[in-house]
Amino acid sequence: MRNATLQLASLPGDVLLSMAKDINNVIAVMPGVISIQGNRVRLKYKRMFFTHDSTYTISFAVHGSRIVEYKLVDDQGNTLKIIFTLSEKKMSLQFQLVIPGKGNG
Repeated sequence: MRNATLQLASLPGDVLLSMAKDINNVIAVMPGVISIQGNRVRLKYKRMFFTHDSTYTISFAVHGSRIVEYKLVDDQGNTLKIIFTLSEKKMSLQFQLVIPGKGNG
């Protein structure tokens, strides 16, 4: 499992969080997106010896006024989470990708 956190500070946090609630500002601009149909997105990646091509179902959740979460799950149990959190001073973005049996890390 790989986690990465990125600090976003170019706009006020509440503006960034409202932008994060729009799927076209998040999922549609991700690298590796081949197509989006309703709540399904096809992702395709090739990095060195690793190739991944799968269709994910997107679920979207807003947790209170400070957290926006996108969770993408495919039929093989692969999961991608994108979480935006807003604290008093900064906006954070966290990615978590879990691909069972592919040597995560």
